Amino acid sequence: MTFKAQPSRFAVSIAPTNRARCKRCRQTIPKGALRVVESAFVRPGRRTVRCVHLTSACVGRLLALVGGADRVALGKGVTREMVRAELWAEH
Repeated sequence: MTFKAQPSRFAVSIAPTNRARCKRCRQTIPKGALRVVESAFVRPGRRTVRCVHLTSACVGRLLALVGGADRVALGKGVTREMVRAELWAEH
Protein backbone atom coordinates (compact mmCIF):
# COMPACT_ATOMS: atom_id res chain seq x y z
CA MET A 1 0.00 0.00 0.00
CA THR A 2 1.44 3.35 -1.00
CA PHE A 3 0.47 6.82 0.07
CA LYS A 4 1.42 10.33 -0.90
CA ALA A 5 3.35 12.34 1.68
CA GLN A 6 1.77 15.65 2.60
CA PRO A 7 3.63 18.90 3.21
CA SER A 8 4.18 20.20 6.72
CA ARG A 9 1.85 22.91 7.97
CA PHE A 10 3.14 25.88 9.92
CA ALA A 11 1.32 28.28 12.21
CA VAL A 12 2.14 30.98 14.73
CA SER A 13 0.24 30.45 17.96
CA ILE A 14 0.16 31.38 21.62
CA ALA A 15 1.53 28.70 23.96
CA PRO A 16 -1.41 27.45 26.07
CA THR A 17 0.85 25.95 28.74
CA ASN A 18 4.54 26.00 29.63
CA ARG A 19 5.08 22.30 28.89
CA ALA A 20 6.32 22.50 25.28
CA ARG A 21 10.05 22.60 24.64
CA CYS A 22 11.69 24.43 21.78
CA LYS A 23 13.13 21.89 19.34
CA ARG A 24 16.15 24.12 18.69
CA CYS A 25 17.32 25.26 22.15
CA ARG A 26 15.47 22.71 24.36
CA GLN A 27 14.22 25.47 26.71
CA THR A 28 10.56 25.49 27.71
CA ILE A 29 8.31 27.92 25.88
CA PRO A 30 6.52 30.00 28.54
CA LYS A 31 2.75 30.11 28.73
CA GLY A 32 1.37 32.96 26.65
CA ALA A 33 4.51 33.31 24.50
CA LEU A 34 4.31 33.29 20.72
CA ARG A 35 5.69 30.17 19.09
CA VAL A 36 5.93 28.59 15.66
CA VAL A 37 4.17 25.23 15.43
CA GLU A 38 5.00 22.75 12.67
CA SER A 39 2.54 19.94 12.06
CA ALA A 40 4.49 17.34 10.13
CA PHE A 41 3.04 14.39 8.23
CA VAL A 42 4.15 10.95 9.46
CA ARG A 43 1.73 8.59 7.76
CA PRO A 44 -1.99 8.64 6.90
CA GLY A 45 -3.92 9.55 10.01
CA ARG A 46 -0.78 10.53 11.97
CA ARG A 47 0.99 13.87 12.32
CA THR A 48 3.60 15.07 14.78
CA VAL A 49 3.88 18.57 16.22
CA ARG A 50 7.11 20.49 16.77
CA CYS A 51 7.36 23.88 18.46
CA VAL A 52 10.10 26.52 18.37
CA HIS A 53 10.49 29.99 19.86
CA LEU A 54 9.42 32.82 17.60
CA THR A 55 12.71 34.45 16.56
CA SER A 56 13.73 36.43 13.49
CA ALA A 57 15.96 33.55 12.31
CA CYS A 58 13.06 31.11 12.62
CA VAL A 59 10.71 33.45 10.77
CA GLY A 60 13.21 33.89 7.94
CA ARG A 61 13.45 30.13 7.40
CA LEU A 62 9.67 29.76 7.74
CA LEU A 63 8.96 32.41 5.10
CA ALA A 64 11.45 30.77 2.75
CA LEU A 65 9.67 27.42 3.20
CA VAL A 66 6.09 28.59 2.74
CA GLY A 67 6.71 31.35 0.22
CA GLY A 68 5.41 34.46 1.98
CA ALA A 69 3.97 35.93 5.14
CA ASP A 70 0.39 35.65 3.90
CA ARG A 71 0.71 31.86 3.69
CA VAL A 72 1.57 31.42 7.40
CA ALA A 73 -1.48 30.54 9.46
CA LEU A 74 -2.17 32.48 12.65
CA GLY A 75 -3.59 30.70 15.67
CA LYS A 76 -6.56 31.84 17.69
CA GLY A 77 -5.96 35.29 19.14
CA VAL A 78 -2.74 35.96 17.19
CA THR A 79 -2.49 39.00 14.92
CA ARG A 80 0.23 39.99 12.49
CA GLU A 81 0.87 43.06 14.66
CA MET A 82 1.61 40.80 17.65
CA VAL A 83 4.16 38.88 15.59
CA ARG A 84 5.82 42.10 14.38
CA ALA A 85 5.96 43.47 17.94
CA GLU A 86 7.53 40.24 19.25
CA LEU A 87 10.19 40.26 16.55
CA TRP A 88 10.86 43.98 17.07
CA ALA A 89 11.28 43.45 20.85
CA GLU A 90 13.89 40.77 20.13
CA HIS A 91 16.36 43.33 18.76
